Parts: sequence; C-alpha cells; structure tokens
Amino acid sequence: MKQDSCQSARALDVPPGFLAPVAVSWQWARSTTKCETWESRRRFRVRLGGVKNLCAMSTVWKVGIGANLNLNVMTARRKLNVLDHQPARLPGYAIAFHEGLRPFMVEPAFATIRLAEEGDVCVHGLAVLLSEEDARKLDRQEGASKVYSVEEILAELYDGRKVKAEVYVAKWALSSVPPSKRYLTLMIEGARMLGVHAEYLNHLESLPYYIPSEETIRKRSLWPKPQTLPPITLSDMQEHKKKEGARMWYSLLGYVFERNRITFSPLLREGCDSSARRLAFLRCQSLDSDDNARPFPRLDQLSSDEREYFLQAMDNDTATEGVEMVGHLVEFWEDQVLDHLLGDLCTAAETTMTP
Repeated sequence: MKQDSCQSARALDVPPGFLAPVAVSWQWARSTTKCETWESRRRFRVRLGGVKNLCAMSTVWKVGIGANLNLNVMTARRKLNVLDHQPARLPGYAIAFHEGLRPFMVEPAFATIRLAEEGDVCVHGLAVLLSEEDARKLDRQEGASKVYSVEEILAELYDGRKVKAEVYVAKWALSSVPPSKRYLTLMIEGARMLGVHAEYLNHLESLPYYIPSEETIRKRSLWPKPQTLPPITLSDMQEHKKKEGARMWYSLLGYVFERNRITFSPLLREGCDSSARRLAFLRCQSLDSDDNARPFPRLDQLSSDEREYFLQAMDNDTATEGVEMVGHLVEFWEDQVLDHLLGDLCTAAETTMTP
C-alpha cells in the first residue's frame, strides 16, 4: 500500500508528532532536549535529512509470513532496503502450506494465507516498509505474476499501528502438504529473532515438515553410479547450450541432468552446476555468485541436513517426467577430497550420498 512515508518518521527516532520536517525551524530544533549540544544538533540534522528523503519517496508495506518472516532473507538474500520493520498480526487469517506453488524447486510447499476458521491460530509475520521500487522488485523475486496474487489487507503492528499492507496469496486452491525442514526452520528462526508472540512461535514449532518415504529412499539406491555415466566437462555443457533445439543440461552434486528447457528458475541455470547456488539458497546467502566458479561444494563438508536437502532436490529431479541423468561432471569430482578416478566415483557416491 502506498502511503506518506512521514507516517514512519518515528523509525528514524525523530520527536513525536514530527510529520512535516519542512515546517520545523532550527530554532525549535535547538530548543528541544534532543539538541542541547552541538553534537546532538548535528545528529538531529542527520535525522532530519533522512526524514526529508523518506518523505519524498513512495513506499509500500509488505508482510512476509514464510521465508520472508526472516529479516536476513529480506536484506541479505533479496537485497532490499528495509526502511522500517515490525512484527505484525493479520487478524482473520491463518497460515497454510499449499503444494506445488513454485515449480522446479525441491520444496514441497510454500507458505501462504487463508481465511481463518474457528480454532485457527492467527498468522503473524514481518511487516517491512519498502520503497515502491523495492516492493516491485520483491514481487518479481517471488514470481507474483505467476503463482501469487498481491492482496492488500489490514496488518496490526506490534507497536500499535494499523497499516494497509500487501501480502502474497496463492492464485489457486491446492492440497495442503508439509513444508521442507529447511523452509520451516527458516520461518522458526525468523520468528524467534523477530520476537513474535509465544503462542504463534509455539504453533510454528509444532508444525510437521516433509520426510521422504521409504519408497523414495529406496529409489535413491537405483540411481546410476557416476562412473557408469559419460564424463562431461563444464566446457561440454556450455557447448551443448549453443546447439539449436538441444535439451537443457545442468548438473547437481556431480551428476549432469538433461531436461526440456524452462523459461525461469531461481536455482537452475542452463549449462551450469547448481550445487553452489542451491547451497547458497539453503544458507540464506546471495545467489549472485558464478555458478561454475571453483572449487565446487565439497560433499564431506555438508551437514546432514544440507546433504538431505540435496538428496531431496535429486529426488525431485529424478521423479520429474522427461528428466534424465546423462553424465557426471568431471570438475565437480576433481574438487572432492578423494581420489576422483572413475573407479572410485562409485565409492564416493555410496559414502556421501546415502542418508
């Protein structure tokens, strides 16, 4: 919701009721207790300049209830300039996890909101004030035009303010499934850092997360061993990309996959290894690094949760119709701390890719 940004002047620690900086004289500034010394007057002038710039800006309140509940995601990964933020309640709404909102990703479900029913826990989230430019940037990052609609609802901030805020709502009703452990953990960590009410934090901690079935784990044992697949280099993948009409090649954890070309995915780049990108995504880091930069992630340095996350990504890819394993990425295995000769790739896969 666009608004006069002077309403958020308190975020810059200016005096109460300070809504029109241009109307405030420096004589008043000197008389206030905040400006009794030269140094305090200097600090006040800095704040005043910040308020003038903010008031000239068109701003939008957004409320994040999933991964965006974590402020680090908004600032470090999404690279948004958060002008103000507060925990917030969304009266009349509850959290939901709908299956398949984002294709080509390991996540079984992402958070959205739905109308609350009797007995539901009211959803809480992170309300952030963004410039109009950053608000639309976030829309693009979230794929709002594809899977979400941007809805405006009333948010009650913990500091007592009530603001109209934009939220992302699934465009269609889908079946509910548990989110991944990565996603739910990110939400819980964000809620804890934000200081949401204990009732809602306890609710998040009680939610189930996705656990692969015995059948899914059994299928992992049927994956071909890397050394049984043709060796493919980074150069080979880039050359394949230039072939007209060729299917898309990408790699993950030392395997090269082939699939029909896709128009957009935040985690897959044609002709590139996606291991480092997925690991950065998992660790809430920027996705701007070079996908094919070496060294590649080392299997022996992944935590058990990180390893399982990669395995679930491969579960997803191998279960997708039309996706095939067509080779092993030579450079990936060269960067592992083990003998990377073809004869030992089988051992490497068995010791590092078995839950």
